[in-house]
This record gives sequence, C-alpha cells and structure tokens, in this order.
Amino acid sequence: MHKSFESQAKILLLFIAFGFFLVCVIAFLALFGLKDEYDRSLANHLQKSYSLQKIQAFYHELATTPSKPLDYNIVLANWEAYKSEPNERTIIATLKQFYQQVFLRQEVEQVASLRQRQLEFIKELDSRIYDQARKSPKPKEPELLSDIAQIIATLDGLVQTDITIALLATKIADSLYNATLWLLFVFAFLVSFGTLYFASLVLGFVRGINHKLQQTIDAQTSALKQTNENLQKTIAYEIEQSRKKDQIMYQQARLASMGEMIQNIAHQWRQPLNSLIILFQSFKLKYEQQKLTDDFVAKETEFALKIAKNMSDTIENFRNFFRPNLTRERFSLTQSIQDSIRLIKPTLEQNHIEVFFTYTQDLEMFAYENAFAQVVLNIIKNSQDIFTKEDAPEDAPEGVVQITLKQLEQDCDSTPFVLLEIMDNGGGIKLKDIDKIFEPYFTTKHKSIGTGIGLYMVRQIVEKQMGGSIEVRNGAWWCEPKAQEFYGAIFMIRFPLHFQQDN
Repeated sequence: MHKSFESQAKILLLFIAFGFFLVCVIAFLALFGLKDEYDRSLANHLQKSYSLQKIQAFYHELATTPSKPLDYNIVLANWEAYKSEPNERTIIATLKQFYQQVFLRQEVEQVASLRQRQLEFIKELDSRIYDQARKSPKPKEPELLSDIAQIIATLDGLVQTDITIALLATKIADSLYNATLWLLFVFAFLVSFGTLYFASLVLGFVRGINHKLQQTIDAQTSALKQTNENLQKTIAYEIEQSRKKDQIMYQQARLASMGEMIQNIAHQWRQPLNSLIILFQSFKLKYEQQKLTDDFVAKETEFALKIAKNMSDTIENFRNFFRPNLTRERFSLTQSIQDSIRLIKPTLEQNHIEVFFTYTQDLEMFAYENAFAQVVLNIIKNSQDIFTKEDAPEDAPEGVVQITLKQLEQDCDSTPFVLLEIMDNGGGIKLKDIDKIFEPYFTTKHKSIGTGIGLYMVRQIVEKQMGGSIEVRNGAWWCEPKAQEFYGAIFMIRFPLHFQQDN
C-alpha cells in the first residue's frame, strides 16, 4: 500500500515536471523562432531592398545621362550582395521547414513558384548587368538605352516578386505564431488536466489509506489497552510476589542474624555465668567454714549485681537491635556503628579479628537505625566468614577490619552525602564471584553454613531504604591504627543523610 502511494506520487510529480518542461521548451522555441524569423527576414529584406534601390538608382541615372562616366563596380557589389543568401542550417529553420511542409503546403508551393520566378529574374539580370558592365567603356547610346530599359523593367519585376515573397513569409510567421499559441494552450490544458486527475487519484488514495489507518489505529489502540491492562495486572502480581519474596528473604536474614546473635549472647554470658558460679561456690564454702561475714556478703552481693546488670544490658542491646522500626528517626551514625561493633565484639575477639573505626565527625541520619545497623553487621559478618572458613591456612594472619565514615564534599544547595567504607585483609573476592555477591541466594560457603541473602539484603536496604548505592572492589588499603597496608575487599556505600523514601 505504501509503495503504491509512493509510486503514484512519483508519477504525479514526474508528469507535472515533464509537462511544464515541455511547455517551457515549446514556448522558448516558439518565441525564439519567431524573433529569429522576424529579425532575419527583416534584415535580409532590408539589405536586398537597399541593394536593388542602389542598382535602380544607378541605371536611372545612366538612362538620363548616358554620356556620364559611372563606376560599375558599385553596381556589381550591390548585385552580389543581393544574390547572397543567409545560412539557415539551424534547429529553428529545420522545425520551421517541417511545420511548413505539414501545415502550409499551399503557401510553400506559392513561395517555391515565386522563388523560381525570382531566380529567373536574377539569372536574366545577372546576364544583362555583367554584359552592360563589359560594354561600358565604349557604349552605343541606342543600344545602351535599350539594355537599360530592359534591366529597369526586370528590376521592377524582381522587386514585386520580393514583396510578394515577403508577404507570404509574414503569413507563414503569423501561422507559426498562432500554432505555437495553440500548442501552448493544449499542453497547458493537458498538464492542468493531468495534474488535477492525478491529484484526485492521490487524494482518493490518501483518504482510503487514512480510513484504513484509522481503523488499524482503533484496533491497535483497543488491543494495546487490553495488553496494558493485562500488563498492569501482571506487574502488580509480580510486584506482590517480589514483595513477598523480599519479606521471606528478610525474615530468613533476620532469623539467621538472630541465630548468630544468640551465639553472641551465649558467648557474652559464659564468662559472667562462670563468675556467678564461682561466687555462689565461695558463698557455700564460707558458710560451711562459718566464715561468712557481713562485709563479705555485701562485697560479693555488689559484685553479683554488677554481673547481673551487665547481662541485662546485653539482653537489652540485642532486643533493641531486633526490635523493628516502624518509623524513621534521627540517629547518630557513629553511635550506631559503635553499638554494632560492640554486639559482636566477643565473637570477633574469639576469632582473632580486630575492628577499627575511624571518622572525621559525628553525623546524624534520618532513617531506620536497625536497618543501618544490619548493613554494618552483615558486611562485618561477611569478613568474619572469610577468616573463619574451614580451608583457611593455620598460619593465616589475624583478621583486620577497618570502618571509615566521612561526609563527601558537595555544593551548597545539594543534599549532603556520606561515604561508608568497610575493608578487610581477607585477600579479596574471587573475580568470578565479585559481580554476583549481591545476588539473592549466592554464597561461596557451603549451603549448610551460608544462606546467600545477607549481602542481597544489604543492597536492598542501601538502595530502597537509604536511597544510596553500594559497590565492592579488591584493592590495597592503609590501616592508620596499625600503620600497615593490607589487601582485601573494600565495600563502598554512598547515601544521603536525608532520604525521602517513597511509600
């Protein structure tokens, strides 16, 4: 359909262009031919008339004064000028001859007859003029006057013939002019009619295409609406499934964290419980030995209360960590990081892992504190797993984790951003795994040990709840507290201090 329309449009344009080209060519040829015919005929006729007038004047003067010596060279020159014919071997002359042969056969025959008569006059005059010129040194007056009379009579006949030929030439020029006008009119009419005809065809074709396109658009619009509705339903379903999946994964991550935290609680309570057992045993021993004094009871009771308070604080810290935040609040990033380190410090010390935290200033953030703490703990836990894996060599260096917190430079009108870096000396992440560690259920540990959702939840929290970004790379880093360079994984988290989270 499109190709047919394009071809018809091209035909229309070609027809219009060709028609106007023909009109212009014909008009140009006609005007140029008429002007050339007029100029050439006029100049030739004037030249011939002038030459004949001079010849007539010469012989009239010779007839009145036969004895007067005259220069025959002037007569001969004018006669030769009269006999000369212009070269008409041009395109215009050829077209003119063709037109005359087709449409003006009678006039052409008349002109041919007159030309024949003209040639006879010229032949006769040519003989008499040259004979007269040869006799001019010793002319005989009676014979001279007779020759002059015959020459003058022949010249008069030639002049009349030339006038008749000129009138016929004018008639031919008028006919050519009228024919040209008719041709121009016919071509203009054909071009106009053809243009209107093809334009009507094109317009009708365009209307048909427009109608079909409108029907197609209506059908496609209806199909698109239906597809859009189905797509919206599918998207809503997938979003709901993704939300449920995230909730399940988040719950799994929290359960895994709770298991680890319970281990930390057990580890932190082991020493205080041992101290309480020893204290109770000392009470029993003193009682059996009758050495239980008031000072001893007061002193040991105070010590036992301190132990109980520390155990209670431990429970409170873990309870606060796992308590869900329903609303965002302003909290100290520095304090949150320090509390997170304090929660797992016993486990880190047991595995010979040192954690250093450096910051330039205390920064506050408006967000979910527990979510931020979970980000820090999960990344530290990831480093801890590297140092405690079963295939670690016995002579492996002690683990070092460094956390840095600083505010990034920004324009006065822009939202302040923070850079949180967590680095370890575990040797880095394998290149084949570094692009997949944030994917759900991806883990380099055994399935019975790792769930593969910790770092995935870290990215979800950073991007969706904190409005930031997280990336990881392997590289060397400098540890200020130990004044030593290490090589390992470097987690870089950038996030704004205030993020307006969408519902």
